[in-house]
Amino acid sequence: MTETEQEVIHELNKVRTNPKAYALYLKEERQYYSGKNISKPGEITVKTREGLVAVNECIAALAKAKPVGVLRPHKGLSEAAAWLAADQAKTGRTGHNGSDGSNLSQRVERHDAGSYITIGENISYGSGEARQIVMQLLIDDGVASRGHRHNILNAAFDCCGVAINTHSVYRYVCVMDFGKFSSKW
Repeated sequence: MTETEQEVIHELNKVRTNPKAYALYLKEERQYYSGKNISKPGEITVKTREGLVAVNECIAALAKAKPVGVLRPHKGLSEAAAWLAADQAKTGRTGHNGSDGSNLSQRVERHDAGSYITIGENISYGSGEARQIVMQLLIDDGVASRGHRHNILNAAFDCCGVAINTHSVYRYVCVMDFGKFSSKW
């Protein structure tokens, strides 16, 4: 994994082990919002779907969240994540299915990650910076289920693979594959 990919796992572990403290980063982000727009110095303005409503909801959710265990890097999950990130870098596609029609479980099996109990996947588009990637997925703007946040705070997961690549439309794609395996790798 690259240094930034390792930083993503570090950020994930910060929020997992101390969600209340991680909410402070989100509180700092509020200053960049104007209505549904995020404007940071030196960056393009991004229009969100929910604006501060989603940020404030995330802060409240983190205040109530209980700490969960740390995620350990996992080679097979990293390889599965890297395949999808490279595929999307090449094709410009988005979403959880590869251009070959593969889904997460097929990619995990393809990369011989082991026999899993549970797996999940988050994908972020836009930023190549670890904290911004994790905060974007925690806020989960426009995702009614807040599924990305649930994956990050899911106590059932104990390992993770992360891959970041360029993306022709959104600058960067970051794929996070989470899991719990029945056998050690």
